[in-house]
Amino acid sequence: MKNIAVDLVIIGGGPAGISAGIYAAMDNANYLLIESRNPCWFMESSINSHSFVDGFTGTEKSFSGTLLKKSFLDHYLRLGGKIFRAEVVSVFKDGKKFKLLTKNDSIVAKAVIIASGTKPRVIKIEGAEKFNNEIHFDCVVDGKNTLIKKS
Repeated sequence: MKNIAVDLVIIGGGPAGISAGIYAAMDNANYLLIESRNPCWFMESSINSHSFVDGFTGTEKSFSGTLLKKSFLDHYLRLGGKIFRAEVVSVFKDGKKFKLLTKNDSIVAKAVIIASGTKPRVIKIEGAEKFNNEIHFDCVVDGKNTLIKKS
């Protein structure tokens, strides 16, 4: 078993984990981003499934969810970010430090960011399931809710 010591561990390589990794890389932090899946995964029902994304902060044009995923990962890798492929099996606090275990490694860190993902909420309205993966609501960025129909 390998022993690793870092200042920060980021658990998860999805959008939140990659975003945290971007800031850690820009700060030249002594960190480790741990992900067991493909880098910068997005839930199937999430942004990657959108035929277009519009109103994303800092962008002028609409683009596909797939392109957004690629942009996240390219940005992270351009800054020298790396992905440690492993599955964290336990996290516990030992004094002022955190100890994490994977199947092959023991990791000690001063701080841990858990960005391991989430599942979409189920709307408890009769018949709502027939609209799953068909219609997405954009957040209110222009003073109105916008319906986005997948193509």
